[in-house]
Amino acid sequence: MKINISILKKIIEKSFSRYITILPEGFKLPYENKIYKALTVEFSSFHPVRTFYEKRKPTCRSIDGITSVKDKKPCASCILKKHCVSQICLEIIYQSIPLKLLLSYTSMRKFLLFINNKNIESLKKSNFTITVINRGKWGELKFY
Repeated sequence: MKINISILKKIIEKSFSRYITILPEGFKLPYENKIYKALTVEFSSFHPVRTFYEKRKPTCRSIDGITSVKDKKPCASCILKKHCVSQICLEIIYQSIPLKLLLSYTSMRKFLLFINNKNIESLKKSNFTITVINRGKWGELKFY
C-alpha cells in the first residue's frame, strides 16, 4: 500500500496546530511568553470561521462556517447567526510548527487583498511576513 505523505502531513499539522494570540504589541505564541513584532511564515491553508461573542467572549464557534462546534447544529438554522462574526482561520507554519491565526474583519480584509493577485500554489511555495499594527486596544495584521 502506497502512503500519500502530503495527506499524512496535513493531518498531523491540523491535529497539532495551536492558536497565536494577537496583541496590540505583537504576536504571542502559545508555547512562549515572548512577544514578536513580526513573523515570517509558510502558508498552509485558510478557511471561513464564524464566532458568536457575548460580553467580548466567544460562546459559540463554527470552524467551517457551516456547523456549530458547541451543539453540532447547522449555522443556517440558528436564530443568532446574524450576530455571528465572520472570520478567517489562517493556518501557517512558523519554524516547522503548525499554528493558526483567527483574523478579525480588518485583518481578514488585508489578508484577502494580499492574496488577491497570488496563485494559492505559489503562495504555498514561498514565505511571507505578518506584522502587527498597534491600534490601541487591538492589533491589526499586515501581510507582506
